[in-house]
Amino acid sequence: MAQRVGIALRKWTPLIALALAAQPVRADVVLLDEYWTPEISVNDVVATEIDAKEVGDPTVAKSGDIAAVLTNDTGWPNVRFRGAATLKLADVPPGDSEVRLWYRTDKWDGKWQLQLWVHRDGLTDAGPAKVLEAPFAGGGDDGKLLADDEWHQAKGVPAAAGDYARLPKDERLVTFVWLVPMDGWDKSHGAYVDRCEIVVTKGPKSSVPAPKPLRRVRSKPGAQTAGAGWVWWEAEDGIEQNLPGGGAYGPDTEAQQDLLSNGWWLQHHGWADAKARWEVSVPETGKYTLWARGSGPDGHFRLRWNQDPWQTFGADDFKPVDWTLIRDMGWWQMEVCWAPIGQVELRKGKQTLSLEGLPDCGGMTIDCFCLTSKPWTPKGKAKPEAHAK
Repeated sequence: MAQRVGIALRKWTPLIALALAAQPVRADVVLLDEYWTPEISVNDVVATEIDAKEVGDPTVAKSGDIAAVLTNDTGWPNVRFRGAATLKLADVPPGDSEVRLWYRTDKWDGKWQLQLWVHRDGLTDAGPAKVLEAPFAGGGDDGKLLADDEWHQAKGVPAAAGDYARLPKDERLVTFVWLVPMDGWDKSHGAYVDRCEIVVTKGPKSSVPAPKPLRRVRSKPGAQTAGAGWVWWEAEDGIEQNLPGGGAYGPDTEAQQDLLSNGWWLQHHGWADAKARWEVSVPETGKYTLWARGSGPDGHFRLRWNQDPWQTFGADDFKPVDWTLIRDMGWWQMEVCWAPIGQVELRKGKQTLSLEGLPDCGGMTIDCFCLTSKPWTPKGKAKPEAHAK
């Protein structure tokens, strides 16, 4: 396989393998907290994120600042979320674990169950496979939800389901959370959901704490920093982009976020027809090298400054340097690195950089960019002034 600019199925050295093996096993998993990306909505349910800081109402979230809002005129809030934290099935044994979800609903007092679906290349290529399901005890009669517009925690014990038996237990899997109603039709309602997690309640893994979940990173369109001969901006700070959230390439934990510049990146698993645009204030007229930190691409994308002709790029067009491992799935590694993307003559003032995914672009991530007029050796997420000497 050709070397890619980030995500690559590479053989790691024994030293790295030993370092990863020495990390403590994490028994608990915070699946969803600050990022809620609906993938499938059934029965006309509308699912959106709500930000307590944006709306100025701290009660719309129970954990952190972000919750999901589900509305449905016909009842049955049925939605699957992508971008949940990856997990190993061996770390959340059925019967010895408990799923927990904070909820708040004004009218829907039906019964919910949580299903976990997973993806693993080569084993679930037809689509994610169901592996666990747990009917919720919502606090009301017979396990129903409490429809009093107050926050409550629903809990359930997961059981093996669907393809659980045939899938590997000690490999990290891409995870999806599906909230499936079991009754309660024809009740127009609004509901909030927040912090979905699995907690091991029995056995030796029950005392292992969960890693810190993701922090919410809010974009600042058009933001940048600059120094002598360089300009730096975050990929998520574009003035325009149409990439949906979620997917296999998002970081899982705060520790993984800390390996990225500003704690986040512009990413999506499935980049065809994706577009992004950034506005850059160039300090002086001259020749610059554009550097990008990210991964991929799986396929091709095209890029241009202002109205210049488009340039097409694929994985073989780059010479990546400064690799950093973000997450080891066992069957593939999610990595980030720097690569130069050519030189360009730019005039002083505001310039626009545009990027589009081409039809074969199945996945890609971009952490940040650095435009330099001087020679530069990238080192992780450090800006040029941090290691100029």
